[in-house]
Amino acid sequence: MLTERIMHKRVKKLLGNVDNPEEEEIESLCQLLRTIGRLLNVPKAHAHMDVYFSRMKELGKSNNVSPHMEFMLQVDVIEPHEQKWQPHNVANALTMLAQVHKVAAKDRERAAQDLQAHQRQYSISRGGSKWGTEHGTEPGPDDWFGKLSKVASIVMGFSSLFAGKKDSKRCASK
Repeated sequence: MLTERIMHKRVKKLLGNVDNPEEEEIESLCQLLRTIGRLLNVPKAHAHMDVYFSRMKELGKSNNVSPHMEFMLQVDVIEPHEQKWQPHNVANALTMLAQVHKVAAKDRERAAQDLQAHQRQYSISRGGSKWGTEHGTEPGPDDWFGKLSKVASIVMGFSSLFAGKKDSKRCASK
């Protein structure tokens, strides 16, 4: 699309004002070199590239450049150039990703253990753990129904007992 010669002219123009550069110029320079720096860095253009990067290093040390622009120059352009345009954080990213996976696995394991401990504690506090250990099985619907029917008969027995006393008092008063 655009020739190598035109790209070199653009880089030279963006690096033209080293004494008092505009932030937009530095940002444009960084974006341009981040995009095509690898393509421009050919043996026949080595002399040009050396001049570009020495100027960018001067820019980075200048008091007229904001820390943000200095960081952008260093991390986005100068470091990748020094590393033969290899992404500067590929190895770090893989290491960090492996660490993240390891931490996530430990967190999942810890969460599962916490859940099991919570379930045991909840089961003991409700008195549910004794059934399985004493009888060897969990209670079934028939077991619970049998207990409920006994409770219901006791309640009904008491209510009929009190009902009878009320009736006997009514009969005595009449």
